[in-house]
Amino acid sequence: MYQRDHCQLLEHKSGSMCCACNFWAHVSYKHLQSLREMSSRIKFNTKERGFMTIRGVTLLEILVAISVLVILIGVLGPVFVIAKRKAKESSDLNEMHQLGLAGAMYHDQYGDFPTGTAPLVSTGLVPKSICSGQVDPYPQGLANMLVSTAESHYGSVETLVTPYRNSYVGPREFNMSMATVRKYLPGATSEGWLVDLSTGTRVDPTNGLFIGRYRRLLNDASVVVRQLSGHNVSHDGHTGTRYYNYDYFGDTAH
Repeated sequence: MYQRDHCQLLEHKSGSMCCACNFWAHVSYKHLQSLREMSSRIKFNTKERGFMTIRGVTLLEILVAISVLVILIGVLGPVFVIAKRKAKESSDLNEMHQLGLAGAMYHDQYGDFPTGTAPLVSTGLVPKSICSGQVDPYPQGLANMLVSTAESHYGSVETLVTPYRNSYVGPREFNMSMATVRKYLPGATSEGWLVDLSTGTRVDPTNGLFIGRYRRLLNDASVVVRQLSGHNVSHDGHTGTRYYNYDYFGDTAH
């Protein structure tokens, strides 16, 4: 208070501001000028560069984005489906290899190969989970579906249906032994004892036959891809193609 009154007295006497007041006035002016320059720069950036500017998305841009997504889904969708199926087939192929190794152990113990997965599970050579294929579309497993819907001459359903999901078909599912298979396929090459019919097409619900591409597990634990071609036969003057279930387990010249 004293300083302000003193400055007013000096200003009144001399007609000019004192040095201290002149200094603070100059500082305040420079500070105000700096604030104005900063404010002008902020306004310039906001105008030219779009800082802190909110702009709405137009309907046309939304439609273009949706169109691009639809095109990408249409192009990449089938690729993902194929890749997923290939991964499932690879997993099933690995399971068949493991079943083949267990089948070789079964052969060493019992003198012949098993007629399906059931003997391997019952003897503890494989767990039940390894008998369930990923490509197999049937809830109970293709092998169980086959024996529960095929003709009664395949045997008793109660004895053939497994208590676990069974995807892989052996002679057992056709009520045959390995000796019966060899009887119908004398001199057959690439003999096997288990097949994966998940990639085939079912032709007749009463006989359990699937035509087309399928996998066969050979006696040496390797897996080959085969195509069920059928037999050309003539009966009562009519010529046609007949398919036999034992053809799944060996190659013969028709």
